[in-house]
Amino acid sequence: METNTLYFLFILLFVIASGSLFFSIWLLQRVRRMQDFFDTVLTGRDVKDLESLIKEISKKSDKLDEDIEDLFDASNQINKIARKGLSRIGIVKYNPFGEKGGRKDSFALAIINSNSRGVLLSTLDTENGTKVYLKEINKGGSDSPLTDEEKEAVKLAMG
Repeated sequence: METNTLYFLFILLFVIASGSLFFSIWLLQRVRRMQDFFDTVLTGRDVKDLESLIKEISKKSDKLDEDIEDLFDASNQINKIARKGLSRIGIVKYNPFGEKGGRKDSFALAIINSNSRGVLLSTLDTENGTKVYLKEINKGGSDSPLTDEEKEAVKLAMG
């Protein structure tokens, strides 16, 4: 063989060996990083291997899923109760005598729930005293006739 060919083969083998050495060093560093990561994950736990850790985390995850379901059920129950509660309010103050005098001391107060059921409290303030009326509201209306001011109060409460 020629010396040039031997020289070329020697350089080629050197390059391959050097590349293999650098690749091995890189792989060794990756393995060490993975070992450090798993040591960090497993530190402080009574776990012997990764499989035990995964099983432990899975059990905790199942428990958290059950807790979330319980919270969701409780939230639904609270929402059902809240829908029945009187939470929407509409009030209209007015003068029952119009322009003939008097003050806006009379009012209609509607208090309803999210199903448009509730009560309507009306007052009529006159020179002889104040009269108070209470009417039941169902689906935004009433079996008793409503004044324009009472209808407006119910409309305000319904949003």
